[in-house]
Amino acid sequence: MTRIPLAVAVTLGVCLLGCGQREDASQTPPSSRLFNASYERAWNAAKRVLTETGYTISSADQARGLLVAQRNYQDADVPVYADDPVASVQAMWGGLEARMIVSVKTESAYRTRIAISTTLVGRANPTVPDKRRAGSAATPLRSNGKLERELWKQLYRDLI
Repeated sequence: MTRIPLAVAVTLGVCLLGCGQREDASQTPPSSRLFNASYERAWNAAKRVLTETGYTISSADQARGLLVAQRNYQDADVPVYADDPVASVQAMWGGLEARMIVSVKTESAYRTRIAISTTLVGRANPTVPDKRRAGSAATPLRSNGKLERELWKQLYRDLI
């Protein structure tokens, strides 16, 4: 008889522990989020956030809901934003180019989904020879999620 209440208590405890956890900074942020905001408000917020965080918008198609923006980072920023064994060798890189594609789609009159896709490219440092990158001026790198989390934080500030 004591096993059933104990099992229920353990299960409930595990569920409560999972509910109380904060988001780990190393977790990959979600690629899209739904906001209680009109399309126009969400579109304007996305454009503003990209500009405020240092991105240059190269394409803005409001009819399709797509923004494309780039930002170049100095060589010291490569290991901060890229989660890649190669990226940890800071001297190899002359910089980092981040490309963000932001999609804004209407779900209903006052509910809009924003999606973020990131591409990172490490730029070769011409003063550092490296056999692994011979003949390659640019190397795709994997994001560690920090850039995306920064954008989501700003979007939340503007839309919530």
